[in-house]
Amino acid sequence: MIAKRMTMTIVLISLMFTIAPAQAYLIDDSTTGATTYYGGIPNSGSWNDIISGSLQEFSITGIDVNVNGNIMTVKIMGPYFYNYNHGVGLAGGYGPGDLYINPTGWISSGTAPHFPQDTFTNGEGWKYVVHLDPATGQGEIYSLDWTPSISDPLKMTEAPNGYIYRTTQAWKGGYGAQLGTVSGSFDDSGITYNFDISNLGFGSEFGLHWTMKCGNDIIEGRDPVGIQVPEPGTIMLIGVGLVGLAGALRRRKK
Repeated sequence: MIAKRMTMTIVLISLMFTIAPAQAYLIDDSTTGATTYYGGIPNSGSWNDIISGSLQEFSITGIDVNVNGNIMTVKIMGPYFYNYNHGVGLAGGYGPGDLYINPTGWISSGTAPHFPQDTFTNGEGWKYVVHLDPATGQGEIYSLDWTPSISDPLKMTEAPNGYIYRTTQAWKGGYGAQLGTVSGSFDDSGITYNFDISNLGFGSEFGLHWTMKCGNDIIEGRDPVGIQVPEPGTIMLIGVGLVGLAGALRRRKK
């Protein structure tokens, strides 16, 4: 009898993992990518993936997104992180920003593939800001507050006079109500955020935005995989299967 109950338990656990499999997706922002996001309006110069001439030390190459159950892991990657940590070129003077999320899609202005005139506006549906302290690997997720008078206002990209940077792009702040905690890491390979999304209303796809203080390289895009919720019919079929399995075990007991 104990063995049969254990078998039933194992089957149930296996089905739970079948219903909510892990999902992964990469938002590509490599310099030579066919759909690499440019974004923003440089205060001078021309649009490119990485502005400021040949200063490649700000390069961001991609966002790796993984969802396992209710836990989302987002890692922003690129040479910028090594260069920032080791003071290479100008990168050491322009710190990493926060992660901004539209939980139900990605809204952008301008035209594909590079969206060279897209800026960060209230009408694009950005709803959450995820902050991580690089020194402690701990942080918080907040509702995004656009009000300029709050204690931690939404900060747009900036650089001293004479430097080239992208304007009208959010890089940090806008902390409204705290919605949860964040864990993660910051090292030469990138910045990683881990947080619970169970109560954040994620839809079938979502949008992400990240940059550093100067906005020399902005990464933005959508995750078309989204949060996969099992169809009601699938759940019903699994339920029928569990009932049948339970009946088979009872008959075997007789």
